[in-house]
Amino acid sequence: MTFTKTRSIATSAKLSVRKIVMGVSLLALASCESLPESVQDNLGNITAVGAGLTAGLICANNVSDKNQQWCLVAAGLAAVAGKVLGDEIAKNLSESEQRQVLEEATVALKTGEPQTVSLPESGSTVKITPKGDKEERVLQAEVLLDESVHDQVAGTFTVAGQSRGPLNATSVRQTPSASANSVTSISSNEGVHVFGKKEGTDWYLVGLNAEGDFGAAEPVGMGFVKEADLPRVLSGDSAPVKWVEGKTLPVSAELVKVSWRTTCESLDFELDNQEEVISETSFNCDGPSGIPISG
Repeated sequence: MTFTKTRSIATSAKLSVRKIVMGVSLLALASCESLPESVQDNLGNITAVGAGLTAGLICANNVSDKNQQWCLVAAGLAAVAGKVLGDEIAKNLSESEQRQVLEEATVALKTGEPQTVSLPESGSTVKITPKGDKEERVLQAEVLLDESVHDQVAGTFTVAGQSRGPLNATSVRQTPSASANSVTSISSNEGVHVFGKKEGTDWYLVGLNAEGDFGAAEPVGMGFVKEADLPRVLSGDSAPVKWVEGKTLPVSAELVKVSWRTTCESLDFELDNQEEVISETSFNCDGPSGIPISG
């Protein structure tokens, strides 16, 4: 992936770049203050290049075996902001600001409409402009899956990347079949995260938010619900999610590569922090976990 970068200096003062833990929480993910300091310091240096290997080494050297999976989730996501927004813009935003911008980038990808994000924390503004070069792609991307559904994700899924809810109580099935065991049920006032629909079927792969040892909250795929049983698209506080009682994480969840059919488009990002303007362009795709993924 390539970035097109431009920069204009609005004043003679150079921007002081803060060292932050980049992008470890994109869906209220990872309270990094609870990660060991050695991990925080190293994750703060991860950029889009070489992130996978770097993350693995950081986690292996600083985190106990039982916490490896959640460390890798946080560390892997630490590179997302750099890949989608570009390293220069990501470095100039706090973690919460990155999250806000990435959420609006998802809206831009889904609607094709420009988005503007005002960031009161820093006083910055980010403009996101789709470039109109949409194309469909099939690509591999990792999602967290409960071990009970690892063997159910063969084939390709069409990305949804959104929260949906039922009109009436409905069951989450272990496999895409009405006769499969029920993993849990969701009521009419609850929601699930929908990763995508298994192609050739009318079943969604769905997940519930789960907390890891570092206070992380990330959707974990744990079963299937029929498309017709999730007619309501939810957002914000109207989309509550929960983990199944009795499940233990992170032992029962692992990152698994799945094939996704998705829509991709180039996005222009323009950050104005009142001292300088930084512009970058990257090619991104609608992602199964609700944030963009690099194309």
